[in-house]
Amino acid sequence: MNLCYSSGFELAGTQYGKECFCGDTHPTDDLLTDASNCNRPCSGNPEENCGGFLAMSVYETGFKKDEKVRLSRLIIENCMVLQI
Repeated sequence: MNLCYSSGFELAGTQYGKECFCGDTHPTDDLLTDASNCNRPCSGNPEENCGGFLAMSVYETGFKKDEKVRLSRLIIENCMVLQI
């Protein structure tokens, strides 16, 4: 989440326990799934879950849109940041 915040994104997401994504578009209601589908342990902290198979945990970073600075695609340490 810190990477997404410092990169100027409002949302952070994790999937498959080790993939990270950043963006600004909230998922629509038709994409919501039961929280039990986000059942993959985080690679950095196995006590927490980080998404699942075709399921993404999405969090608000706390970044305010009016502070936004657009950045191009950025890849750091196996964490992919997508500009949406």
